[in-house]
Amino acid sequence: MRPLSEWLKWLESFEWQRWAKGVYGAAGIQRLPAFRALLQAAADRWGLDTFAFLVRSPGRLNLMGRHIDHRGGFVHPIALPREILLAVQPRNDDLVAIHHTQPTAFPSHLFRLGEVAPPRPMGVDEWERWTRQKATERKVAGWAIYAEAAAATLVNWHAALGISSVTELRGINAVVDGDIPPEAGLSSSSALFVAFLLALLHRNAVVPLRPSRLSLAELCGYGEWDAGWGRRPRRHFVGAAWQSVAHQFFPDDG
Repeated sequence: MRPLSEWLKWLESFEWQRWAKGVYGAAGIQRLPAFRALLQAAADRWGLDTFAFLVRSPGRLNLMGRHIDHRGGFVHPIALPREILLAVQPRNDDLVAIHHTQPTAFPSHLFRLGEVAPPRPMGVDEWERWTRQKATERKVAGWAIYAEAAAATLVNWHAALGISSVTELRGINAVVDGDIPPEAGLSSSSALFVAFLLALLHRNAVVPLRPSRLSLAELCGYGEWDAGWGRRPRRHFVGAAWQSVAHQFFPDDG
C-alpha cells in the first residue's frame, strides 16, 4: 500500500514496465492508460496523499463449454488480458463505498457490511436458501450486487477465514474500472465479484487464505450465489460462454 501520488509515479517507472511485461507480456504498455485513469479518478475523489492498494481480476474464457464444471465435465479455462481494476482505500468502520470511473453508467453505491449479510453464520445449504430468498427481495441492481455479495460472503464465512468476530471486520472505499464486455461470455460478473472479495479480504488481513481452511475457489463459488447465479461453486475458474467475441491467441514466449 502506498499514497496515490506514489502509484501515479510508479506508472512512469521502470518498475511498472517490468511488472506490466511480466503480467501482460508485450501488451503491457497498452494497459497504462487504464491504470492511469483509475488512479487519477481515485486521487480526484480522495486526494493524492491517500494510501491505497490495487486489485486486478482478469476475465476468463472456458474453451470446453458452458457451465459444465458443476456437472462433472472437463474444463479448460484461460485468463484474458481484459480485466477489472480496483483502487482501494481501507476504512476503519464497516462501510463499503464503491465508485466507478464511468459514474453515469455505474452509479456509486454505499452500504454497511451487516446490512447485506445473514443475521448469523450459515452452512452451505442454508446459505443457498437465504441467497435465493434475498434475490427476490433485493433492492439494488446492476454492478453493486457483486460488491454486496462479496461483503455478505466475508461476513458469513469470517470464522473459516480466521476472523473471530464480525465486529472486527472493516470496509473499504473503492474506485473501479474495467474493460471486460458484459454478457460476452468472458466472466465479467465473476471478475467483478472476485475483485471486490479480494479487496475485502486484503483489507481484513486474510490474504492469502490458509490451505487448511476454506479454499478461495469454494468461497467465491458460494459467494456468487448471493449475486443470483445459483449453485455453481467452481465457476470462477470457468468462463461462462453465453455469447462470443473475437479471441486471439499468443505463443508463450517464456
